[in-house]
Formats: sequence, C-alpha cells, structure tokens
Amino acid sequence: MEVREREREKLRWIEKLRWIEDWLSKFGYLPPPDPVTGQLQTKEALTKAIKAMQKYGGLKETGVWDQDTMGLMKTPRCSLPDVSEAEGSMGRRKRGLNPLNKWSKRHLSWR
Repeated sequence: MEVREREREKLRWIEKLRWIEDWLSKFGYLPPPDPVTGQLQTKEALTKAIKAMQKYGGLKETGVWDQDTMGLMKTPRCSLPDVSEAEGSMGRRKRGLNPLNKWSKRHLSWR
C-alpha cells in the first residue's frame, strides 16, 4: 500500500510540474519544449522563469513555486503572453516593448 501511495504522489508531482511548465511557456516565461529533439526544461530555466513571473506579478522573487505563486498562476487573466518572444528568448527588447506596461490594480470595477 505504501509503495502505491508514493507512486501516486510522484505522478501528482509530475502532473503539477507539467502544468507549471505549460503555464510558463504559454505566457512567455519559458520557450516551448521541443518534442522533436526531446529538449526538456532545466531546473535553472524553471527557477529563472518563476522569478520573472513573480517579479511581473508583484511577488517576492524567490524562484520557488509556493502558495502565493500558485495563487497568481491560478488568477483569471487574458490569454496573451506577459513576455514577448523578443524579450524572453533573445535577451534584447524591441523598442516600444516595456515589461512594466501592466495594470497596477488587481481589483477592477465597472458600472
């Protein structure tokens, strides 16, 4: 029984890690994985991506996936990436792209 529970826990962790990688790729923090070459994300790349996402979301930059980070990732949002390909992968930004152009308010109201 104990072995089965450990296996289930391992599978849950793998699913969670895949979800994190997919989310970070979807919003521009990680390059998408390459299924042809089998290119996987490194621990360093994941940590760097989580830190960038935490900074963008106004959280403390720890690089660790914690409750606050999970809450930010599960917040309803638009589907556009936070980081463009020009910013994320090349290290250079195009003129006019400013990562600080974001809403300063988290709670919006309308009439």
